[in-house]
Amino acid sequence: MFYVYEPLKDAKTGLPLFNTAAWGVAKNILDLISKGFVSDSPGIALYSQIGIDAKAGGLPVYPCMRGTNLTDGGVHTHLCSQLPTSGVSVRHFLACLNDFTLRHNLLVSTYYDHHQNSAYDCHQVGTYNSTGQHYHDHYSIWLTNEPQERLVSLHDILINPSLITNWVNGNLYEQASEVSGILLIPSDIRQQSGMSDYDPLLDHK
Repeated sequence: MFYVYEPLKDAKTGLPLFNTAAWGVAKNILDLISKGFVSDSPGIALYSQIGIDAKAGGLPVYPCMRGTNLTDGGVHTHLCSQLPTSGVSVRHFLACLNDFTLRHNLLVSTYYDHHQNSAYDCHQVGTYNSTGQHYHDHYSIWLTNEPQERLVSLHDILINPSLITNWVNGNLYEQASEVSGILLIPSDIRQQSGMSDYDPLLDHK
């Protein structure tokens, strides 16, 4: 393939598609192929057909399970479009990241529809993986948490209360210590690096 396309020229610049740098990359790829790093491992199919692309003349569609392809094609692809690119504070950015994390754990993963031959958002990551059922609800989970807590607390007062079931209320659990987003720098590392303390009077903006 490299030798066939190498002499072709770019339509805009008129230059060959392969320059010295491109050939350097091509040789590295050929080296990986010769060492067997691109082939499927024995007994493990890393490429499997998941559908047919009707828009491309019926070409088969294959996902690759090698390396981070599945992650890059799923989480990271959606992440870029959901986060602000500039002009916002760190707090704003973290809020968007937390919102994306919540939605991703409930929804947001594009899979291929074998019947319609098209990609669409259909697979609920966290809900589906844990229950086998798709998530069909809103994303303001506190609007479900609070009524559930109140119904439970008033269970002995109300007559035949309609309790909210099949719902895991995170408010009823001890909060985890893990942090998502930008981590705090430990004081010893900050001091060794010569970083000053945070001063809310100077750094509030």
